[in-house]
Amino acid sequence: MGQSIEPLSPEQRIAHYREMAMEVTRLSGETRSVGMKAQFLQLAQSWLALADEVERNIPEGDVTVERTAIPMDAILPV
Repeated sequence: MGQSIEPLSPEQRIAHYREMAMEVTRLSGETRSVGMKAQFLQLAQSWLALADEVERNIPEGDVTVERTAIPMDAILPV
């Protein structure tokens, strides 16, 4: 935390943003608070949107990063 992502390649940024989305999704599954779960999932959506934005700005065929899906059980109430 606290390090700049400026020196990262677009592919590395995309991977980082998706890793962050997975991390906050994981955290959403650990909280009992419905409000906190919703905030974590909203943050995950923001990280994924940021990854998608960076990906859209890379010329077609230049992206080598696999897309990361958030597990549905993390989104659906338990």
